[in-house]
Amino acid sequence: MTRRISQDPVLGRVAANSSWLLGSNGVVVAASFAQGIILARTLGASRYGVLALVIGVVAVVQQLLDSRIWEAVIKFVVEFRTKGDPVGAAAVVKLCYLVDAVVGVAAGAVLIWTADWTARLFVGGEGAADAIRLYAVSTVVAVPVAASTALLRVAGRFRWLAYQSAGEMVVRLAAVAAVVVLVGARIVPVLWAYLFAGAVSAATLAILAAAASRQLGLARWADAPLHVLRGDLKRILSFVAYSNLTGTSRLVTGRADVLVLGLFSDPTSVGLYRLARTVSDPLAGLFNPIYQAVYPEMSRLVHERRFELARRLSERMRRIIASLVFPACILGTLMAGWAVPWVFGSDFRGAVPLVRIMLWQLVWTPYLWLPGLLLAMGRARLVAAVTGLDALNYLLLLFLLVPPLGATGAAVATLLRFLAWTGMAVVLERRVGRDMELMAT
Repeated sequence: MTRRISQDPVLGRVAANSSWLLGSNGVVVAASFAQGIILARTLGASRYGVLALVIGVVAVVQQLLDSRIWEAVIKFVVEFRTKGDPVGAAAVVKLCYLVDAVVGVAAGAVLIWTADWTARLFVGGEGAADAIRLYAVSTVVAVPVAASTALLRVAGRFRWLAYQSAGEMVVRLAAVAAVVVLVGARIVPVLWAYLFAGAVSAATLAILAAAASRQLGLARWADAPLHVLRGDLKRILSFVAYSNLTGTSRLVTGRADVLVLGLFSDPTSVGLYRLARTVSDPLAGLFNPIYQAVYPEMSRLVHERRFELARRLSERMRRIIASLVFPACILGTLMAGWAVPWVFGSDFRGAVPLVRIMLWQLVWTPYLWLPGLLLAMGRARLVAAVTGLDALNYLLLLFLLVPPLGATGAAVATLLRFLAWTGMAVVLERRVGRDMELMAT
C-alpha cells in the first residue's frame, strides 16, 4: 500500500494532506471518547439521554437551515482562482460568510422561539426548554466555521486544520472535566463548556482563514464587492440551494434517529443508543479527513480536465479504505462485550448489542469520496437527489422499527440505511466512471 501511494503523486498528495487530519482525528476521537466516559459515568443513562436530546434538537434546526456553504467555497474559489480572478474568489468567500451569518441568526431565533414546544415533544424533564435556549447560542457562535475551514482546505493548510480541530476537542474535554469537578454533573454547565470551546474554535478558525486568504492571493473584501458575481450569482446560488437540500436530508440521517427514539421511548433508551453512537461515530469520523483532503483534489483535477487521474484516485481510495474498515469492524464486534461496561460503567451494559450492530455502519466509508467527486463534476442536483432518497429511506426504517424494537430498532435501521447507501454508491461509481472515460477521450 505504501509503495502504491509513493508511486502516485495525486494519491501521495491526498495521503500527505489527510495524514495531518488523521493524526488530529486520533486526538479528537480520544478526547471525545474520554469526554463520553466522563459524562456517561457522572450523568447516568437517563440524564445522558436528556443531554443528547437537547444537543440533537439544536443540531436539527441548525442543519435544517444549513446551506453546506463549505462545499460552495471549495468549488467556486478553486474555479475563480483557476481562471485567474482573485476578486471573484474573494467575493465568493464574502457571500458565503454572509449566508452563514443569516442562517446562524435565523436558526438561533427559531430555537429560542420554539424551545418550550420542542422540549415537551422530544425531551421532557424540568429545565429542558432553558437548556435548549442556552445551547441555541451555538448556532451564532459557529457562523465562521464552515467557510473558514473550506478556505484552509483550498490553501492546503491541513496542518493548521489538524492543530485547530485537535485543540478544540482538548479545550472541550478540559472544560467539561472542570465543570464536572467544580459544580458537579449537571446539564446546563456542560452546555456552557461546549459553548466556550465552540467560541474559542470559531475565533481561531477566523484568524487562520484570514491568513489562508492572503496566501491564496485573494483580493481584500473591500476590493471585492458582491456585484462582481452578478453573472455567476444564479449558478452559485443554485449550487448552494442544492447543497442546502443535501444538508437538510443529512440532518435526517444524522439526527433523526435520536429524536425518533425520543418520541417513542424514554431518556434511558436514548442514553444507551447515544452511547452506542459515541463508540461507533468516532470510528466513522476517522475517515472524514480523507474526504476533506480528497474533495479539493478532486475539484482541482476535474477543473483541469484530468479525468483519468480523478477516476484512478477514486478507485484507489476505495480499495485502501476497504482494507482498513472491515478488520476494524470485526475487532470491535468481538471486543464490545467486555469493553463497553468496563469503560462506561454497568449502567450501559444494555448498549453492547447496539454497539455491535452500529459498528458495521462503516461499510459505507470506502465510498466516502463519491459525493465530492459528483460535486466537482457539477452534479449537485444528483447528490441532492441521492441524499434525499437516503434520508427518506432512513425515516421509513426508523418509524417502522423504533416503535416495536426501541433502541435496537434504531440501531438496525441505521445499519440498513448504510447498506442501502452503499448499494446506491456502487451503481453511481460505475456510472461516473463511464462518464469520466468519455470526457477523457
